[in-house]
Amino acid sequence: MTGDIVFTEFKIDDLQVRLCGDTGIVVGQGTIRAHEGKQNLLGGKFVWTDTFIKQDGAWKVVASQVTPVLNK
Repeated sequence: MTGDIVFTEFKIDDLQVRLCGDTGIVVGQGTIRAHEGKQNLLGGKFVWTDTFIKQDGAWKVVASQVTPVLNK
């Protein structure tokens, strides 16, 4: 995300990290709220998965996915 985005809430409720050699998978869930100016961009509960590889001694993200959790 780029621009003048303001995160008013970023709470992580659960975070799990799994390593397999030079690959790391991070799975999390939590509440995110963000806006740009007066426009709401994000709001609510989300789950996400980030995939990293270790390259030249540094961890680099190669894939990221975020899914909103729908209310029942």
